[in-house]
Amino acid sequence: MTEPLDAATTIRFFEAEAAALASLVATTDLAAAVPSCPGWTVSKLASHVGTVHRWAAAIVEAGSTVDPKSLDLGRPDREAGNEEWSRWLTAGATDLAELLRSVDPSATTWSWAAGEDGTNAWWIRRQLHETAVHRIDAELAAGNEDWTIDPAVAVDAIDEHLANLAGSAAFSEGVANLVGTGERDGQSLHLHATDVDGEWMIQLTRSSFEISHSHGKGTVAVRGAARDLLAVVTNRSNGTDRVEFFGDSELLTWWRTNSALG
Repeated sequence: MTEPLDAATTIRFFEAEAAALASLVATTDLAAAVPSCPGWTVSKLASHVGTVHRWAAAIVEAGSTVDPKSLDLGRPDREAGNEEWSRWLTAGATDLAELLRSVDPSATTWSWAAGEDGTNAWWIRRQLHETAVHRIDAELAAGNEDWTIDPAVAVDAIDEHLANLAGSAAFSEGVANLVGTGERDGQSLHLHATDVDGEWMIQLTRSSFEISHSHGKGTVAVRGAARDLLAVVTNRSNGTDRVEFFGDSELLTWWRTNSALG
């Protein structure tokens, strides 16, 4: 398995993804639907990401949880155009990157995945992948099905998504189905990246699921480039068109349906 990205590299990738997203927002119809986030438009996508960046900055700065409703976001109004939304996104991402560079990654702070045992490193990693996946959403809204992503970022995004999945059960009804029903006890999913070193075994149990970086025969197996595995895991475009899968396709559909986080 590829080594996790270090903090400095993660922040550099975050800046690149944030810049790419801001560029897309500057040139895409703000009213365009985001097909991978049903009910969202490009302006709602921009609002969400810019808000998350400012919320993350407030938490890292405070070292504890912060109510996002308490923040003065300076969000553009409904009549704002592309350039205003793009500038707002850029400003928030720039401030966040500067803050993340200034903190100790190992210092503890609240996170929704680990409560009071979270770290700044968790937020650094989370903001890269929050931004990268939503940049993909903006690409899809602009009609670009052939989006690209650095394979190192794609592998780390898959790993981070799976690592945080159980912790999202509190706010995701679908994930609650994965961890609480025992519906698929004993079944497993194997993911294998073919262009970089990345492999995951998801073992379903009666009460939850366990994830390891191991090789084995799953009830269903999915093989493909890291970019395309990321599309499958995060439900961005019809990623199954670009991967090979073997075994129980119904299990793969069930997992994708319930593990979607928006």
